[in-house]
Amino acid sequence: MVSLSYGIFGQHRGAGNVAVSVSGGSISTAELNSHGIYASFEIPTNTGHVGITVSDGSITTVGMEAHGLYGHHTGTGHVGITVSDGSITTEGMKAHGMWGEHVGTGHASLSVSDGRILTKGEGSYGLYGHHTGTGQIGMTVSGGS
Repeated sequence: MVSLSYGIFGQHRGAGNVAVSVSGGSISTAELNSHGIYASFEIPTNTGHVGITVSDGSITTVGMEAHGLYGHHTGTGHVGITVSDGSITTEGMKAHGMWGEHVGTGHASLSVSDGRILTKGEGSYGLYGHHTGTGQIGMTVSGGS
């Protein structure tokens, strides 16, 4: 059974950027693979960036592999996920708070500033950076929990 529901879904299949921003709002999802925010760049031969920013907002997901914020890139460019003064709560097996994934060329960065991330479930990480291409992963937490 595959349930793919999203609070916000942004996907680029050309050249350019995907930028998703939440300020002062809330997003909740429930079901398998139901991400709060999913932003992706899907064409390996093209160039662009994926950016997700949450400031003073709240993201809650319930379900197996239901990630709070999920940025995915297959081409050339960067993945950047930032939370400032916001909160992310996930509940379910392998339901990461923030997941930055890159399988192409570029960097993945995850940053939390005065925010809160809570995960409940086996194999669920607050911040999860994954890279199988060429580039670096950077993760920063300052303030918050």
